[in-house]
Amino acid sequence: MNEQLIKKEQLANGMVLSVYDKSRKIAGDRWFVKIDCVASIPLPQDAIARKLDTLELRECIQNEFGGNLVFSVSKERNFISADDKDLIIAQSVSQVFDNMAGYINNQKFKQRLFDIKYKDAKNHCLHQAAIRKAEEEKNIEEPADFSACFKN
Repeated sequence: MNEQLIKKEQLANGMVLSVYDKSRKIAGDRWFVKIDCVASIPLPQDAIARKLDTLELRECIQNEFGGNLVFSVSKERNFISADDKDLIIAQSVSQVFDNMAGYINNQKFKQRLFDIKYKDAKNHCLHQAAIRKAEEEKNIEEPADFSACFKN
């Protein structure tokens, strides 16, 4: 699938809003029109360090974030005529910058997004740690009988 950057804009709160065209031809003169909207900002180094978690958990969460705070949404339309494709894309991009940019540009948006992403990343890391612990416990060699419980 081809990905083409349509528009990129720096918002007042520091986030960068990018819109990508990921449309593809379905059949004949019909198109699947898809645009991806991605808002991102570098994550401050101390954002995760301020949380009261273990060092191992903070490192896992930092890896989940990958250094950036990212919000993304897609707009899709199916079975669009080739004649209407460019107009639909232009309207969708216009809607993104008219409606969504105002929402994303709010100063409180970054903090709310960070809180949500942090909670999700923390839950994922805790879940992965629980899986690893269960695997380790599963691999512990157990005695064939109860004789190991009794000492002379």
